[in-house]
Amino acid sequence: STPQTVLAALTVGGIAIQNAQIMWDNQQTGEQLAIGNLNANAEKFAFNVPVKIDLAADVSGKELKFPGAIKIATALRVDEKLENVEFTDSQVEWLAAQKKSISSQPLDAKLTAPSGVLSISQQTLKLPELQMQSGDAQVAADLTVEHVFEQPSFLGTATLKPFNPRPAFKQWEIALPSMSDPKALTSLGLSFQFQANPAQV
Repeated sequence: STPQTVLAALTVGGIAIQNAQIMWDNQQTGEQLAIGNLNANAEKFAFNVPVKIDLAADVSGKELKFPGAIKIATALRVDEKLENVEFTDSQVEWLAAQKKSISSQPLDAKLTAPSGVLSISQQTLKLPELQMQSGDAQVAADLTVEHVFEQPSFLGTATLKPFNPRPAFKQWEIALPSMSDPKALTSLGLSFQFQANPAQV
């Protein structure tokens, strides 16, 4: 048998992690990140077969402005040549810990991607029909990431649906400039193209 046929026949039993705790402490910078109540489940793995993965955890740390809880769900398919990884029905949800002194509503955010493809050989990640929502703010985007494993660059298009940014800015703890008209900046929407890399936006 060839290495390719051996890989094609590879299967891995399901993985389950329950109530794990992880602490990362950078002694040089003083940065800390704590992951608690980590629960993760992955179905039995086999090449060319979608594998459902679910993860949930509490995240906190000195550098995090909005500590909270994260949930991740996706279905992942890997080809036997290890050239492409496909994602379907992917969701990432974030619920920040309540800050009653700032806002009566906790900050929440949700990202969904019906499909995505990571090309190992081409070092590209394509995420069409990406949807992001936080409160009343909704963004639809098509995203491509190039040079994923070296110096990633991001390009694509995005549309922000019109919404009232005042409540959102309050939740995000973004100060608005003083305005004489209380009705100013009550509707915001835009469409744009973007391109960014570590050196420029």
